[in-house]
Amino acid sequence: MLGFGLGFAVRIDDGGAITAGTAGEYSRSGSAGTFFWIAPKEQGIAIFLVQAPEHLGHYKSLFRNLVYGALP
Repeated sequence: MLGFGLGFAVRIDDGGAITAGTAGEYSRSGSAGTFFWIAPKEQGIAIFLVQAPEHLGHYKSLFRNLVYGALP
């Protein structure tokens, strides 16, 4: 489940979202095809920049799942 505050989306619990992630991470999507998230529990930051804003939802989900899948 996601909440929102101070301009960021914040994952407030594990599970309930369609993409991988853990509680406490926060993210932001830009309108021009940019996306980033910070995952404090994993001590990780991911930045995704693509010039295809019409496909951002698809690539954002794919990118997030690939990153979390690569973690030990």
